[in-house]
Amino acid sequence: MDVLIAHGSAGSRRALVKALKGHGYAVLETRDGPETLDALLEPDSPRLAILDWDLPGIDGAEICRLVRHYRLAGPPYLVLLAAGRDGTEITAGLEAGANDCLRTPVSGSELRARVYAGRCFVELPWERADRLATAAEPSCAAATASAR
Repeated sequence: MDVLIAHGSAGSRRALVKALKGHGYAVLETRDGPETLDALLEPDSPRLAILDWDLPGIDGAEICRLVRHYRLAGPPYLVLLAAGRDGTEITAGLEAGANDCLRTPVSGSELRARVYAGRCFVELPWERADRLATAAEPSCAAATASAR
């Protein structure tokens, strides 16, 4: 699965990429808000994106608002990284259209768990055009249940 990572800091971007790359994710990187928005509006854009709140040009919350405004077919699952300690950024991010928010700094294991949850969401059987033909395939929920 492709994941977009949008972060203005090269070091933070590398850490996020490292947390996901060895776990079966193909990662696309962007450095600022305009580049990120362009990538998310492409027809073949990743279905999952990790967005830093403080992206240069257009912040992560505004990107969430804009992506939701366009009402894309197959909209991306957006995870917003927020530094606020009091929870106001988390609330604002969710209200802006993020599907999930994480406080920074985020651990690699928590990031992978949230990305996995997002992956399960975008791969829901009723989201797929071929759902009837592949009804017998195991879903993320079935795989999770059998792993317990």
